[in-house]
This record gives sequence, C-alpha cells and structure tokens, in this order.
Amino acid sequence: MKVRKFLFVGALIAASLFSVNSVMAQATDNVVVNLKFQPIQSIVVTSGAEGVNLVYANKTDYSNGKSETVSDHLEIFSTGGFVVTVKAETDFTSTSTGAVAIPASHVKVTAANGTGNTKEYGAGLPEVTLSSTEAQNFIASETGGTGLKFDVSYNNVGGANNAYIDKYIHPNVTETVYAATVTYTIATN
Repeated sequence: MKVRKFLFVGALIAASLFSVNSVMAQATDNVVVNLKFQPIQSIVVTSGAEGVNLVYANKTDYSNGKSETVSDHLEIFSTGGFVVTVKAETDFTSTSTGAVAIPASHVKVTAANGTGNTKEYGAGLPEVTLSSTEAQNFIASETGGTGLKFDVSYNNVGGANNAYIDKYIHPNVTETVYAATVTYTIATN
C-alpha cells in the first residue's frame, strides 16, 4: 500500500509539473510594430551673396539678351513624389527714379540634373516662363529622393533685340538694377 501511495504521489507530482510547464510554454502575447512614414520635404536655394546676375555690358548682350546657369542651384529632399513650383513675387523693378518695371515674363527658367543627380524626369523639367501672378510647375517627380541637385538656367529672352536699350536710367551711377524675388516651393505630388 505504501508503494501505491508513493507511486500515486509521484504520478501526481509529475502530472502537476507537466501541466505547469505546458501552461508556461503557452504564455505568449503579441504586439504590432508599425513603421510610420510621414511626408518630409525640403528645398534649398544656393545663389551666393549677390543672387543671380544677368549683366548687360556690351552690344551683343543688348542684341541677344542674357542667360546664366547656376550649378547645383536647388537641392531637394523628399520622402515621396514631389512638385516644385516657381514664381516671381513681383515684376522686375528698380529704385531708380523714372524706371519702368520689366515684366517677370521676360525671364524663362529651366532645370537640369545637377551634381550626382541621375534621376530621370521625362517631361518633369520643362522650360517655364516666370510669372508674378501665379506659380508655375517647374520640377516634378513621381518618386522621392535625397540630395537631388539641380542646375537652373535663367534666360532673359525678353531682353533681346535691344528691348532694354533705355533701361539704364541715371548717368551718375555705374548701373541701374532691376530686381525681383523668385520663390521656389516644394509640395507632395
């Protein structure tokens, strides 16, 4: 009888150990880990301390107009597709007495891939005529990127054919300057 009790107690202890182990082995829980990507975009314009200068200094300049290309002028970071617009805040004006504004539409801007930018844009890099009334689509991409650099050309086609022959106003100054602030804006595409 003692052997039976001993075996029964042993079996009871073994059964309880197995049931404790099986309960412990099944004690699990789950958590969902989410990777959340929010849109981040930035655009940086590099133009130097003086901005972009289209200098009319000789007869050819007045006859043909001027253009200037600024290397790596824009740098873009975007977590997804994007569109960059361009707008002149005003027409080109001068502080010189008697100066008449030059329409923003006299200048066209064009972007091209800059240093290290090998992305293909297809029709996403059109030549754009500046406007002082509405932003124009300038650079567009269906995908994002980081460190996307663009060369930008400013072409003053409106200044050809001696259109600005009378824009130098005062003979006692070195030059008459007409200026407009050009704004680039990036948004999701």
